Amino acid sequence: MISFLALRNGERLGAGGVQEGVLTAILTRVTAKDGRRSEELSFSLSGLETSEPQEEHVDWVDVGDLKPGDEITIRVQEEPGDLPTRRKRGREHQRDPDGSEKMLCSFCGRFRSQKGCVGGATVIICLHCRVLAAEMLERNAPAVFHLELRPGAACSFCSRPNRAVTIVAGDVGMCSECAVAVPFAS
Repeated sequence: MISFLALRNGERLGAGGVQEGVLTAILTRVTAKDGRRSEELSFSLSGLETSEPQEEHVDWVDVGDLKPGDEITIRVQEEPGDLPTRRKRGREHQRDPDGSEKMLCSFCGRFRSQKGCVGGATVIICLHCRVLAAEMLERNAPAVFHLELRPGAACSFCSRPNRAVTIVAGDVGMCSECAVAVPFAS
């Protein structure tokens, strides 16, 4: 198995690998913007394990306190990775009798037509919930049905923590930046 070994300034952060699927090492920089978002410099090592029986999103490293001068090194190695620090079941699908695919919305919990659904790394949001979220942002409403505004919550789409404005439902969220970035014509 191929895995990625992540080091910060020469110190081991962790190693991740998947039998089958996707393995990612992501270094992120976000610039601050007048109360809408805070400065961020972070690194994550995660993946999607697609081998049977169920798709799983897996995480090994999540570092949010990087500073200029830090050195992140990724070594590609032919060894198994560490056990993931977090696992989450992948997207759920179901088929209608007519053969069309439906997806389970992470925000309302309903199976919806695949058309209009948008998937993030670990979540899916349906068109209905996206329209409600856009209305909440436009009206600055604290809550609409099952959705609420929660400043400081993490975004399940871009995985950035401590967002200025996040629309949440249960344990999933979509920051205002991701909400406006996703076109309604999908």
